[in-house]
Amino acid sequence: MNIATQEDRQKVKTYLNEALKATDRKNEEMAHIRDILKTLKEQHDIEPKIARKILSAMRKGNMPEVKEENDAFEDLYEILS
Repeated sequence: MNIATQEDRQKVKTYLNEALKATDRKNEEMAHIRDILKTLKEQHDIEPKIARKILSAMRKGNMPEVKEENDAFEDLYEILS
């Protein structure tokens, strides 16, 4: 560690406090997402697992890849059944 001066100590404390605030914001956002997923389940019977997959595909913009993977999974399952 390189915390030699009072100024260094204050900088480290400030950085850690900012990280703590960011963590709190992240946790609040995650709670909000859980609330949204719960609402989707209750009002539209959309399972959270499916909603999370859709969110991921929307964020990544890779819906064609996801569909292709699901089709391959389905084909393989049918072969093995």
